[in-house]
Amino acid sequence: QYHKLNLIINNCGSDLDRSGVYISQMFASFVTNSGYNQFTGSTANEMPLTLGTITLIGLLLFAYYLYANREQKTKLYAIGKGCLLIGLLSLFISSTFFPWKPILDTAWGSRFHAIQYTWRFLALAAASLSLSAAIGFYQVICYHKEDNKRTSCSVIALIGVIIFSSFYFMDSCIPLESDSKSIAEVTREMDQLYLPQSAYGTKDSLSKTISFSEDCVVDVADLTKGYAEISANLHVNSCTTDSYMDLPLFCYPDYIIKDGNNQIIEYTESPSGLIRIPVSESLTSVHAYYSEPVIWRICSLISLIFVLYLSVYYVRAYRKR
Repeated sequence: QYHKLNLIINNCGSDLDRSGVYISQMFASFVTNSGYNQFTGSTANEMPLTLGTITLIGLLLFAYYLYANREQKTKLYAIGKGCLLIGLLSLFISSTFFPWKPILDTAWGSRFHAIQYTWRFLALAAASLSLSAAIGFYQVICYHKEDNKRTSCSVIALIGVIIFSSFYFMDSCIPLESDSKSIAEVTREMDQLYLPQSAYGTKDSLSKTISFSEDCVVDVADLTKGYAEISANLHVNSCTTDSYMDLPLFCYPDYIIKDGNNQIIEYTESPSGLIRIPVSESLTSVHAYYSEPVIWRICSLISLIFVLYLSVYYVRAYRKR
């Protein structure tokens, strides 16, 4: 819904041709969330994106059992092979070997700018290859199912390594939790990519006051500003037909603005990317807040229903078996 807006990200350059991932970075297990090295050229301070050594081991096991049982046409192997193909393709796209430079030089190249970084395809690779790796580990458990002690030790060791490597990574993530939501309102602390294009470079931060055009005089009382909401009582002393006020909220769709009579006020975008509404002598208060589109709620409801359906389906299937 929002990608067609005139956001900064739609007009910025692309780093796709210089942000590929080295093979050594794809399966590293002990990395920190530094994020310093987002570009190709060095493995120092590695980017915090990796599939982990555990995934690599699982893939090797899956490949071994797939070859050893190549005569079997099971549904499990079919799923694993499909995920493996998708994952390997994603790894290739995220790697330094993918030819992004000639693609970006074509007439359609600008359409890929919003991706920003090649290594973002590692997320797709992780989502698919983790399933193939899980099937590989599952085959190990099935192979040793008669030896409960060996199976238990294998599972415990696997879980232990996963937890240990996750703690190592999360240890560098915890300090980020101290950042408050107010950072989202300060453009100096952001990369600004999802701000309106008109807001670029015009304001270091959103103020907590309402600004008015020079041709009107308004007294403001009981001003309160939340994360994406603002309300205030107004007393208009003088104004003209062209008078306006700028609310300290960036101008995105789906804001609802109401006056003292609970009537909706239409708004436009100011030259600095803020919400602008007209001022009249009858305006006694203003209340602006963000309201999620109904379609978002519907999508969430569909997802919830699908999750519940899957739960019931697998419970019934298990009982039948």
